[in-house]
Amino acid sequence: MVFHRIRVLIESWRDPQLKFALLLPDWRLFGNSESIRNAFKSEKMVVALVNQPDLPVESKSNDRDYQWIFDEHFLLITGANCAELMNRYRKLYGSGIKAAA
Repeated sequence: MVFHRIRVLIESWRDPQLKFALLLPDWRLFGNSESIRNAFKSEKMVVALVNQPDLPVESKSNDRDYQWIFDEHFLLITGANCAELMNRYRKLYGSGIKAAA
């Protein structure tokens, strides 16, 4: 059953008409930073939502400004900002992945 799901995922990734939006991805599955950049560049992956690095466990806000809370807790990664965020938050992309210079 697990192998069937993996096969379906691989086939889906190879389908040129499908695009992906990822929620809290494990970047290690991509292999390296160049693979991540290529996925955004080819527009196979259009957006990824990730936790802000080094975020304190508790938020300092007591208000109900949900946009501020979202912006404080998450990063929205797109093809336009992928390289910049990869250089700024190197550990965001998992252990062992080195950002290209």
